[in-house]
Amino acid sequence: MKGEKQLMLCAITAAVVITVAAAVFAPENNRDDPRPSIDNAGPNGAKAAYVLLQRLGYTVVRSEKPLTDLYSLDAAHTTLVLANSFGSSSKEEQKTMAEYLTRGGRVVADGELGVDVLPGFYWKEDRQVPAVCYTKPQGVSALAQAGGLVFHPSILAKEDLVETVVAQSCEHGGAVITYPYGAGTAVWWASPEPLTNRGLHEDANLRLLLASLGGTERTVVFNEAEIDVQPVSSWDKTKGIPLTAMLLQLLLVLGLLVFGYGRRHGPMRTLATTPRTSPLEFAYSMGNLYHKAAAGEAATRDARERLIQVLEEQCGVSHDTVLEGPEAVASMLLARFDYRNSGLVPLLEETQKPTRITPGEALERVKELNLVADELRRRVSMKPMPSKERLLVCIR
Repeated sequence: MKGEKQLMLCAITAAVVITVAAAVFAPENNRDDPRPSIDNAGPNGAKAAYVLLQRLGYTVVRSEKPLTDLYSLDAAHTTLVLANSFGSSSKEEQKTMAEYLTRGGRVVADGELGVDVLPGFYWKEDRQVPAVCYTKPQGVSALAQAGGLVFHPSILAKEDLVETVVAQSCEHGGAVITYPYGAGTAVWWASPEPLTNRGLHEDANLRLLLASLGGTERTVVFNEAEIDVQPVSSWDKTKGIPLTAMLLQLLLVLGLLVFGYGRRHGPMRTLATTPRTSPLEFAYSMGNLYHKAAAGEAATRDARERLIQVLEEQCGVSHDTVLEGPEAVASMLLARFDYRNSGLVPLLEETQKPTRITPGEALERVKELNLVADELRRRVSMKPMPSKERLLVCIR
């Protein structure tokens, strides 16, 4: 491949690689994505909590296994996070959760899914749930010391249950509930707000999250198997990338490459109008000027003068012999150098008197005069002139 083709191929490849890399490594998250998952960087996601807990020294793990597969967890050193406000659980999942809590596990759940999967816990029967809940701390537990919270609950818990401890309450029910179950502990929130990227901006939410998880010696498992929202597709991850602008830029680059390549490798043609500043225009102008001034006669005369100079200075032909005419010059060259040229006499006669001739004729005569001068120089250099002949030349 030639250099230009390689350049075009490299440019196209680089543009495609940059587009794919931008789509894979720098996708814009959908801010309307409601999934409270750790890969969602939108307001409702839990990516900030996932990253923050790692920096605080927690061992954080993501799990997509169903809740029926909790037997493999080290319950005594594990905190299970169920970040999903809506949903329901099966009896097998409820049984597995009860067994996990009995072994000393800790669970942080929220919303309807939390009250459905947590054993021994019931939510408020009436549906008088405010759109916004400003909680009031109850008691001196770590969950209460987090301070007042702002929830957008879909359900509230009963406050008169003996087995539960209300740490935060609203006007119509409990918002943060905790209770022991076997050797474990269950924590329930009315809303996943403290876990979301938007909610972590509030100090009270961060304090509630850390108090709910327990110490850093526990492994925090984000279970996302119960998130019932359909995951985003690979094409959805490219939202926010200026694909249209990138495509237009790619087409522009390709157009420039093709245009530049075609300009250098396309068919050649003369200019419609030659610029006056070009060397070719200068040559045309000078040629027209010499043609109008009848420069052919001048060029022929100069060539004849150069030949006469060679005859007098190098060949020893006297000026008087030159004045006698072409016949005398030819006889002298024949006697002295044995130079025979039948066209010499006509050439000298034609160029002796100035006549108007065409540029082509002038060029031919100049060439012939120069050839004669060159031949005479060569003969002079090969055969030195005898002394007697030099004396005769001087006498003449």
